[in-house]
Amino acid sequence: MNAQEPLDRAATSMYRLVSEAALEDFTGIAIDARTRTLTLYWHGNVPKIVTDVLRQMSQTMNVRTVQAPYSFKTLDAEQRRLMRIGSDATGPIVIMTGILSDFSGLIVRVDRRRSATVTDAIATLLRSPVKTVIETGFPLTPL
Repeated sequence: MNAQEPLDRAATSMYRLVSEAALEDFTGIAIDARTRTLTLYWHGNVPKIVTDVLRQMSQTMNVRTVQAPYSFKTLDAEQRRLMRIGSDATGPIVIMTGILSDFSGLIVRVDRRRSATVTDAIATLLRSPVKTVIETGFPLTPL
C-alpha cells in the first residue's frame, strides 16, 4: 500500500470533522509520507473531539500538533482583503496571495510591472495584522 494513502484518508477525515463540527480554530494539516506523519496546525486549544481522533490516528501513524498563530479562517479572510487592495485602471497591484507552508502567515506577490521592488509605500499599503512576506513577481499568463 502507498504510504501516503492512509495519511490522505486521515487528513480527509480531520477536514470533515472540522467542517461538520464548525471548529473555527483549525489552521491546516501537513502530511509527510516519508516519516508517516500527519501534522495538525491549530490556533488555540485543541478541542477534546479533535484530540480523541488524533489519539486514534496515532495508533497507525505519527501525529503531531503544532500551535499556529492564526486560524485558517483568519488567514483566508486576510488574504482575500489583501487581494482587493491597490486595484486601479492599470490592474491589480497584488497578483497572488497564499498561506505560508508552515501556516505562520501569508505570502503576497506584488506585480513587478507596477513596482520592481517592495517600497515603503507598498509595505504600508499592504500592512496587515497577520505576518506577511511581500515579494515581487510577474503574473502568470496563459500560453
